[in-house]
Amino acid sequence: MGPSALVVEGHPHRMRDLVRLTGLPAPTIHFYAQQGLLPPARKTAGNQARYTDATVERVVWIRTLQQHLHLPLRTIRWVLERWGELPVDEIRALQALGSLMDEPDPAATAEELARGLEALEPTDLDDLRELGLVAPRGQPLTSSDARLIELVGAVRAAGLTTAAGFPRRVPRSVPRRRRAPGRGGAAPHPRAGAVAEHHR
Repeated sequence: MGPSALVVEGHPHRMRDLVRLTGLPAPTIHFYAQQGLLPPARKTAGNQARYTDATVERVVWIRTLQQHLHLPLRTIRWVLERWGELPVDEIRALQALGSLMDEPDPAATAEELARGLEALEPTDLDDLRELGLVAPRGQPLTSSDARLIELVGAVRAAGLTTAAGFPRRVPRSVPRRRRAPGRGGAAPHPRAGAVAEHHR
C-alpha cells in the first residue's frame, strides 16, 4: 500500500462527506478550519482535502456547544486549547460553576481568596491541589480557583464538616486534570465530575 493510500485510509472524508454527516454547509466548516478549531486536513496527490472521523466529531461538538450552550467560537477555541475536546456535559457543569471564561484566568485577589479560605478546613486547600481542582502549590490561584474555594467554604459553613461525620476528601479514584501544552504549566483541567463529587 503506497503512502497516498495510507493518507486516504486515515482521512476518508471529503468536504461533501462532512456536509452530509454533520448537516452544516461547507462555508461554515471551512470557517471552523480557518479558526483553528478542526484537526488538520490532508491533501491527496490530486490536491483534494481529506478529513478524519475525528473532524466529523469535532464539527458536531462545536455545533452542539454553539446551539445548546450558546458558546461563541472564541470560548470554544479557548476550551480546546486549555482542556481539549471535553464532553458537553462537563462543559455544561463548568459553565454552571462559573469556571468557563473567555480569557485565561487572572490571578485571584486577596479579597476573593479570603471569602472562601476562612471557612475551609485545614487540609481542604491541599486536597483541592492534590486532586488537580485548583492551581498546584507554587502557582498563583486564579479567580476561577477562588470561586471554587468559596463554594467549598460555603459547603463547610453549611455544616458539611469532618466533625459532623462527612469525609475529608473524595476518593483517590477521581481523575486528575490534564495540563495544557504551551501554557507554562498553567490551565489545568477540572473534571466536572470531581467538582460535583467533592461538594456532595
